[in-house]
Amino acid sequence: MAFARRLRDAWRHRGGRWAPLFGRAPAGEWVAIDLETSSLDVASAQILSLAAIPVAGRRALTSQALRLHVRSAAAPDREAIKHHRLRPQDLEGGAELTVALERLLEAIGPRPLLGWCLPFDRAILDRELRPRFDLCLPNPGIDLRDAWERHARRRWPDREPALALDAIAAALGVPVLDRHDAYGDALTTALCWIALESLPRRVRFASGCRGDDPAGDA
Repeated sequence: MAFARRLRDAWRHRGGRWAPLFGRAPAGEWVAIDLETSSLDVASAQILSLAAIPVAGRRALTSQALRLHVRSAAAPDREAIKHHRLRPQDLEGGAELTVALERLLEAIGPRPLLGWCLPFDRAILDRELRPRFDLCLPNPGIDLRDAWERHARRRWPDREPALALDAIAAALGVPVLDRHDAYGDALTTALCWIALESLPRRVRFASGCRGDDPAGDA
């Protein structure tokens, strides 16, 4: 279904503004994304802020990062505000959602996505992109949480892996930067991915081995 949808979208947008989304991804490049939303309900959550940070090899290209607040008609619920600390008055000068999404698509291009709990962010983005641009994100994606769980279960099969972003960062020796801020979480995700990819193959793909928690080069 997703593959057929991608083909239809690519055909409709051939030669248009969004054709580059469907092109060949540059080797060794990704883009880490994160959203802060008004709630955790995929069906109704509104985007309050977003960030995208290109990753090339073992470098997070923060000089090319996108970081935006988004004006929203939906007031964040109290629990959400406790996490992302974004009040309605903080968003008054933010970008209009369509403009923010245009800038995000331009920042992403054809590169694969990186994210922690990426399916949540992708579902919300696709919900907003389809009626505005007649497309959903065609990019393949890597969910850091899933990638870390596979690694941890191979490396320490007798342990239940901790999958919170903070826990993954701690295990990889990566500093947690402005947790529950879109830019901070995207950068932490990018650095965790770089650290995980930097582990020696014998460590990354070890089965049944035990030892100290790994530390990567962030």
